[in-house]
Amino acid sequence: KALLDGVPLGLMVVDDDELKVANRAARALLDEGDVLRLRNGRVGGATGHADAELRAAMQEALSDSDKPVGVALPIDHAEPVRALVRRLHPQSAQMVGVARDAVALYVTDPRKPVETPEEILQRLFGLTPREAAVLRILAKGEDLQTAATQLGISIQTARTHLKHIMETTGASRQAELVRMVLSRAAWMAGECASSS
Repeated sequence: KALLDGVPLGLMVVDDDELKVANRAARALLDEGDVLRLRNGRVGGATGHADAELRAAMQEALSDSDKPVGVALPIDHAEPVRALVRRLHPQSAQMVGVARDAVALYVTDPRKPVETPEEILQRLFGLTPREAAVLRILAKGEDLQTAATQLGISIQTARTHLKHIMETTGASRQAELVRMVLSRAAWMAGECASSS
């Protein structure tokens, strides 16, 4: 349970619509109730449309044992919450103590972007503390000017840091750099307070 709670992505195991396992991020989404709701122990969408989309995705995932199914669940005044639904492998289902036709839901909430702490970025990519701070801000989707402003440095200093980051990581473009961060173990650190 502690291992799953450390993952910033919402993770749920659902067996016949009944919630069997939920990590901290998933429980927070369920508690908020504006995307997903828990009614009588059963997971569903917060609106009729979202509920229908989620149920269809779960059915589709159950119909093909290896095919993940993506679904976007609308939220008022925000980008949709995105979920990936996948049938649990029989061994995984057995470990969790659920039926063979259970599904796993992996849910990301754009209102809660994953923020990578600088210490982890330093270790993973061999960066200085300030370079890691710049990279953390860029990985959140901000631009270089915002990074400079947030860190209280000039745009030229931010550019110099970015140049060193690119050289150190081997990335050729800023988008590639952000993809490197988000596709590595760094995002698993979850939302943490900035150390800058």
